[in-house]
Amino acid sequence: IVRKPIPVQLLEGLESFTLSSQQLVAALPIKHPLSGFDSVKLQDLANDSFLGFSDPDGIGMHQAVLDLCRQAGFEPRFTQRTQNLTTLISFVSAGFGVGLVVDVVSHLQIPGVRYLSLENMEATSNLILVHRRFERSAAVQTLLTKIHELVRQKTPNGGNRSSSRRSSLRQ
Repeated sequence: IVRKPIPVQLLEGLESFTLSSQQLVAALPIKHPLSGFDSVKLQDLANDSFLGFSDPDGIGMHQAVLDLCRQAGFEPRFTQRTQNLTTLISFVSAGFGVGLVVDVVSHLQIPGVRYLSLENMEATSNLILVHRRFERSAAVQTLLTKIHELVRQKTPNGGNRSSSRRSSLRQ
């Protein structure tokens, strides 16, 4: 189970399907000049120090944040990277910078942090399950089938915001 994106060269012989698609929000220190608003344009954070994740280059949440910032017209300046989401939020609380996180994190009411929706852009992070294209293990095939069923049951209209069907990650 990983977060998109994943470089195509790593995906030879693999398939994936989306488990969930989550909105991204900006996490700002409460003392940030924009923290009093309900939403923010990502480009308004261009001069801020960014806190990010320690994903390998080209993979996961770190790459997703880079791509979104570039789409907004700037190169983020990462001053701290961590593997742990709660550590990132703690850094935001301490005033070390801003970060982009999935919106479900906003339920963690850590003092000193304000979560703002992002204006003028579709900012999501997809959690995907990656598996071998031609899986031979009956146990793994059964598990994949059960996970597919659960995803279809939990998402509106029996599907996923992105796609609940198996799809090649090369697309």
